[in-house]
Amino acid sequence: MELNKKELKIIIYDFRVKAKALLNTPFQDFNSNLKRFMNYLKDTELINCYILSNVTEEIDMAKEFKEISDNYGRAIFDLGITEKEEVSNIYQILKYICDNNYEVVYAHFLSGYCSSNKYQDRIDAFNTRVIDLLITHIESYLRKIGIEMGMEEEIKYMIEVNNGNVQINNASGNATLNAEQKTTINYNELFDLATNVEKQIEDKIEETIKIELKETLECIKDLATSKNSSPSIFKLCKTTLTNILPKLAGFVNLAASITTILDYINTYYG
Repeated sequence: MELNKKELKIIIYDFRVKAKALLNTPFQDFNSNLKRFMNYLKDTELINCYILSNVTEEIDMAKEFKEISDNYGRAIFDLGITEKEEVSNIYQILKYICDNNYEVVYAHFLSGYCSSNKYQDRIDAFNTRVIDLLITHIESYLRKIGIEMGMEEEIKYMIEVNNGNVQINNASGNATLNAEQKTTINYNELFDLATNVEKQIEDKIEETIKIELKETLECIKDLATSKNSSPSIFKLCKTTLTNILPKLAGFVNLAASITTILDYINTYYG
């Protein structure tokens, strides 16, 4: 499929809106909002390819639902331990609910996720412990593609998903986008700088700014841990941090530490 940066941003925005609606759904609307969410995943090719590439083993969900329901709170769904297993298992659970018009609100299996008798508490617990995990994996997948694409909007890319792995090619030249390291960077020092900034993040910071800052720092730490020298990713992190700085008026020490990271990145990827 061909995709540019602007189109990807729209997909990410739409996904977040659908995901937020599902996670905040009133219990009366859970099934209808879940169907809307699942239809969106199916109709959005980029996300659908990712999910299907992770679903390798079909589970007898009718049997699973019956066994867990019959345990009346003493059992929950086995989601697996790897990203691939979690995406596959959660997707199949949600698909079974939609395909069979399964009334989750009144289901016995929810007792395993929440001891409360209130319907809203039970739905919220299921959302938090199951659905939010799938949402996190999809959002991470989309964000990684955005980081790798970090190019001008008019450039088209070919996105290929194979067994959960993503390959991004320039649509015009059909050449895989590979970044070459031009200088030697001290990854340990970079990791320590990012960790130091994380420790200074305060609760008083606006939530949206805090989330964006934490995500960027996590990206930098991932780069340092994996010794990934991609200039496009570093420059994207640099741009994000630069845009965040003016919003941190009053947080002098935090701003100073972020500036230190920016200076460090400029040394290698100015």
